[in-house]
Amino acid sequence: MANIEGRNPVIEALKGPRKIQQIFIKKGAGGRNIEKIKQLAAAKKISVKFCSEQELSSMAKTFSPQGVVARGEEIALWDEDEFIKYVKKDSKPALILVLDHLKDPHNMGAIIRTAYAAGAHGLIFPADRAAGLTPAVLKTSSGAAEHLPLVCTVNINNIIKKIKQSGIWVVGAELKEAETYYQQDLNKPLALVVGREGRGLKRLVKENCDFLIKIPLKNNMDSLNVSVAAGILVYDIVRQRDK
Repeated sequence: MANIEGRNPVIEALKGPRKIQQIFIKKGAGGRNIEKIKQLAAAKKISVKFCSEQELSSMAKTFSPQGVVARGEEIALWDEDEFIKYVKKDSKPALILVLDHLKDPHNMGAIIRTAYAAGAHGLIFPADRAAGLTPAVLKTSSGAAEHLPLVCTVNINNIIKKIKQSGIWVVGAELKEAETYYQQDLNKPLALVVGREGRGLKRLVKENCDFLIKIPLKNNMDSLNVSVAAGILVYDIVRQRDK
């Protein structure tokens, strides 16, 4: 059973497909979102229990659950091949995010949120040596993880090859040796690969990309936060397509 923590994540989980067993709300907690949670829970006949702040803190996995914790099934992940078929069937050009072993759950959650807001088809992340779908990731995604198709792969390079074989271009976000992102034509079916915090893409992942792009930096800065960089690049893809 998985924890869902925070008001928006719990609301979105209640709107989504996974089953929620029980919701715990801090005694005295109020406001529009708490009322929305109560209404959605009542409509789905989900048990709501009111508990003390200490009880809620003891079951929470994040620092500040905002007075609410839900318990339910794990998010259902997509099969790699079914996901690629789903993307190819869509009439709009592919937009996929691929995470190359990010470790910070807040970065992962922020990128999921950006991907969903930008209308991406989904996000791919590795099973090992990387952040998974923890309560912190779900909370940072502000509920987007409940709706965005997510794929957990055992081999990033293999799924990159599958994506390329399906006719989708793979572009890697690089720190230095690449063309500036606004000099590249990004108005095509794309999978954007972003690399590890502080280290960027792994060598083999970089070699498997069709081309690389970078964000120009000034004032002797050597990098941006990976979730910020992903947001800049994703929305330039959106901008180019909306011309």
